[in-house]
Amino acid sequence: MHNEKNTSNFFTISFRYFFYYLSWLFVFIALGFNLIKVKKMWKKKEKANESFFVVDIHKIVYKIFKKVAYLKNFEVVKVGFENIPKKQMLFLPNHKANCDPICIFIALYESGYYNPLSIIAKKELSRFKSIRNVMGLLNGIFLDRQNGRSILQCYHRETELIKKNYSILVFPEGTRVIGHNFEKEFKPTVLKVAYENLIAVAPITIYGSDQKKRRKEGFKHKIIVTLNKPLQPNVFINVKPQILMNNIKNLITTKYFETKKFFEKKW
Repeated sequence: MHNEKNTSNFFTISFRYFFYYLSWLFVFIALGFNLIKVKKMWKKKEKANESFFVVDIHKIVYKIFKKVAYLKNFEVVKVGFENIPKKQMLFLPNHKANCDPICIFIALYESGYYNPLSIIAKKELSRFKSIRNVMGLLNGIFLDRQNGRSILQCYHRETELIKKNYSILVFPEGTRVIGHNFEKEFKPTVLKVAYENLIAVAPITIYGSDQKKRRKEGFKHKIIVTLNKPLQPNVFINVKPQILMNNIKNLITTKYFETKKFFEKKW
């Protein structure tokens, strides 16, 4: 009886993988068409009022990111996004993998958060044309982490975008930290735009994006994105940036290990 059950599970999983890889090519081709559309939309946006295209921009970027998630075989699990405030914020997540911005964008979009969003990414990613096009459409910013002038220009650009009602997504660790550790400092300098423009700060906890192992229950690898309670300007305006960032790091790490404990039991 036990052997029959194992055989049944084996064929079920094999069947799923067969159709997954069969569909992979079609999804990849569809992704290519989406990326072509992004390039056309970018040129169109430059000639018109970009705010008019925000809904269309988010829609096409969401389609692209969902296809990337499908091709990479992961699923975004949203936690705490039910009552997300529909206003501009500074999103501060921990950073485990290159797919983290994709996971956060998917979680925000599926939660009905359509506020314009600019993502700050490392300069090294700008060598990929497809990434440049998507970032251009989102008014994303490429940052050279070793260049002081680039950091200053990034800050000025953030301020310009915030005045246009953009939200900003930036990783305070500045780089990926693989594994269950948080050895990198969460840089308080990223909070400057929140203090000077009086916008809320929303810590985000990402768990599972750096883990390649497939889960036993279910076919797709699950990445859990948790929106922690946003901190309003009136709460932190008189708090020193270093203290505030330490609190944010503690909040993110606490939620990370709570999530780890919960899902390890579940899986």
